[in-house]
Amino acid sequence: MSKVMAEPRDNPVEQAARIQEDRALLVAFHRGSDAAAEALWSRHAGTLRAHASSLVGASLADDVVQAVFLQVLGLRRKTVKQVRDPSPWLCTLTRHAALNARRQRQRREAREEHGATAAAADWGTSGELSALLDELPESCREALVLRHAYGFTLERLAEALGVSRSTAADRYARGLALARVRVDQKEAQGEPHHVG
Repeated sequence: MSKVMAEPRDNPVEQAARIQEDRALLVAFHRGSDAAAEALWSRHAGTLRAHASSLVGASLADDVVQAVFLQVLGLRRKTVKQVRDPSPWLCTLTRHAALNARRQRQRREAREEHGATAAAADWGTSGELSALLDELPESCREALVLRHAYGFTLERLAEALGVSRSTAADRYARGLALARVRVDQKEAQGEPHHVG
């Protein structure tokens, strides 16, 4: 069986240091530091974009991530200072923003279709990995993307998804199993399967 994605590995000491650095960057960004904004963006924008893309497609992912960073600037200072771990917190904000964007898009598309001017939605998927992920149920796809894009532990994954640890573990395990089954099917059909 092909290995779809490598299991994330994280040193607890390094993880704790990254969390503290992220917290400091988040507070400095909220206070208006351009350097902190650039550092926070470079650390998180790519994985947040992947998360958003798993929910709304690549065509809206950049807009969602930009909206999240703007949202952070508008929050109360006390709220920002109380963030324990910025990674899952930013993922939660991204998830909410992506779901809102998807609802807005669905309403817009329904209006366009009703007016006989509907256009096909551009999900903007590219590459074999995106195609593979698109075949998975949304909850499993989201868990896989967050676990591997951020290397979240199951606890951090659960926090980002707003579910219990066991539910997060189940979604991740089901997503991984479904992805492996799909890769095996492609291998059996002689299709290319380089997804990771």
